[in-house]
Amino acid sequence: MMEVEVAPAAMRHPPYLSDSSLRRRAVRTHPSYRHANLEEAMRDQDMDEIGLRLTNGEDVNQYWPYLIYRLAISPLLVEFFFSKHLEIARLCLDFGADVNVLKSWNGQSALMIAIHFGNLDVAKLLILNGAMVSYPPPDSNRTALHRCVRLAVSGCATDALEIMELLFQHGANPNQTDRTGETLLHKLLIDAWLKRDNMSCMKKLAPVVVSLVEHGAYMPKTLNEKYIVGNQVWQIVQRIHHSRTWMNFG
Repeated sequence: MMEVEVAPAAMRHPPYLSDSSLRRRAVRTHPSYRHANLEEAMRDQDMDEIGLRLTNGEDVNQYWPYLIYRLAISPLLVEFFFSKHLEIARLCLDFGADVNVLKSWNGQSALMIAIHFGNLDVAKLLILNGAMVSYPPPDSNRTALHRCVRLAVSGCATDALEIMELLFQHGANPNQTDRTGETLLHKLLIDAWLKRDNMSCMKKLAPVVVSLVEHGAYMPKTLNEKYIVGNQVWQIVQRIHHSRTWMNFG
């Protein structure tokens, strides 16, 4: 019988994968980021990556306190830095950042710090996104309105007045007292008396005191009489008070 030589069965092996073919394969299932973390993306103002990371579930509040407090104290002169970080802050708020977060500063909110430094746009952004307008830090019990009065006296009264009106629209209390029991109007009248010889200051404080009284600020009952003498702002308060008295009488 003739023997038939049978060739061994060919063994099948997977094709060799070259480096180029491996690079063509989509093996990654997570986004490709340019920065090591969200903080770095914020620092480099990379809006696309910040948005992508937040969309993919990264914790918006992890770096938010640092961002918003830094923005609150930033000088407006650095316009590009300020505008870009304001845009980042707005994006973070859209993703649920805590608008009332506290970060040292003796318990002062980012809203209060923004007002203190005269950062109108930051203050407006925080108020419009639900910041607590009557929050009082425990060490002073002074609110955002107290900061506005201080800004009016020592800085830009126009910005202070704009923020005040917005605070009143969102429920700010014009008669909230500080730790010493003094109201906003009480504080303003003392500051006005101290600057009574500065006519430009008296002029800029006039609309501020009118706003306070029109929104329900009470006449201070414990104001020392010396702060009345020569105080033009006190005279404005008196005129408004007498005018209302006559209207009620009529």
